[in-house]
Amino acid sequence: MPKLLITRPLLPRVREAACALADVEERAETTPLSEAEMLRALREFDAVLPTLGDLFSADIFARVSQPRARMLANFGVGYNHIDVEAARAAGVQVSNTPGAVTDATADIAMMLILMTCRRAAEGGALLQSGAWDGWNPTQLLGTHVTGKVLGVIGMGRIGKAIARRCHYGFDMPVVFFNRSPVAEPGVPARQLGSVAEVAAAADVLVTALPGGPATRHIIGAEVFEAMKPTAHFVNIARGEIVDESALIEALRAGRIAGHQVGHLRLDDRFELDPLLTSAHFERVEQAERKALEAVKQALIDNPHDIAGLVIEPIQGEGGDNHFRGEFLQALRRICDEHGIVLIIDEVQTGFGRTGTFCAFEAQDVVPDIVVFGKPIGNGHPLAAVVTTREIADAFETGMEWFATFGGNTVSCAVGHHIAEGRWL
Repeated sequence: MPKLLITRPLLPRVREAACALADVEERAETTPLSEAEMLRALREFDAVLPTLGDLFSADIFARVSQPRARMLANFGVGYNHIDVEAARAAGVQVSNTPGAVTDATADIAMMLILMTCRRAAEGGALLQSGAWDGWNPTQLLGTHVTGKVLGVIGMGRIGKAIARRCHYGFDMPVVFFNRSPVAEPGVPARQLGSVAEVAAAADVLVTALPGGPATRHIIGAEVFEAMKPTAHFVNIARGEIVDESALIEALRAGRIAGHQVGHLRLDDRFELDPLLTSAHFERVEQAERKALEAVKQALIDNPHDIAGLVIEPIQGEGGDNHFRGEFLQALRRICDEHGIVLIIDEVQTGFGRTGTFCAFEAQDVVPDIVVFGKPIGNGHPLAAVVTTREIADAFETGMEWFATFGGNTVSCAVGHHIAEGRWL
């Protein structure tokens, strides 16, 4: 009998069917094949049943001059982890399973749409954390899905199945982008000329594209900038089609309302940013809400003894400081209404694309004072009011440090206000 390697554990009935056709070896591990295992697969088996993550690259085929294997029967629709041209040159056929998971994938897309719009993941995380303190009318308010515009990038089998569920189940108008004309999208829908046009029109943008060089990072900064700030993004396709740095930046800056992804591109060059996890938003929002309540109460209790509002960075898992746009804008309004200054305290990462200040910059919220050196007070949690004396104490030891930044517009503004004696 021919020898068959199954690279991941499969259901018993599938294994039984395979054993009727071949001498089967099934790996117990759920991780992708190593290089050594892929080389052995090509050398010692007549056929291989690989799946996502088994990277049969041109280099792997080049290292096996005369492979015994004549078939890579891929488990899944996408096969961008296999170099098809290199396989063909080596005499190895490649197959996939189009249509087998269309409905399952569309169902998952629908689940992800509802999760991000109705904030289901955040609710689950809040409940599991033990921080849920009971229902209130504005808790975890999300986006009403019914009637919203669906934008689909990639109107193939899966894209059409997603469109059917959204249109007929939730009365959602549909717009889409596809590289070739689609005569029968399966629902009333408009085909637009570019990804950015669909992104601008959609309330929910869903990607259903194949992976590979042609679609790598097709969803990037330009797409997120085109989206409405109230829109949600869902990727049901390969992670590589999304520029995840651009996605993180869009989430950090509040350019889009939310996201859910079915796949992430995780390798040795990329660490999962906490902004790609929905639970992060609920933790931040809860902290922001409590901070605003405390600040407002302090201004009521001590209306004449408060000189400024100081913002203490939230330290993320990756070292970055994350704020939502609504929070920053609310703080600026409070300061303007009460005639007090807005201060960012203990900025550690300066004016790069990570750090506290860029969060303000992205939201067009301008602080009055930025403190790089000595912290103000004793380290306030997220946001707190400070007195004139605390501000003076902080600058007493920090003036020499600030002087070294004479060419910086923000430090110049700080120096100007200090020289005027407005707050000291």
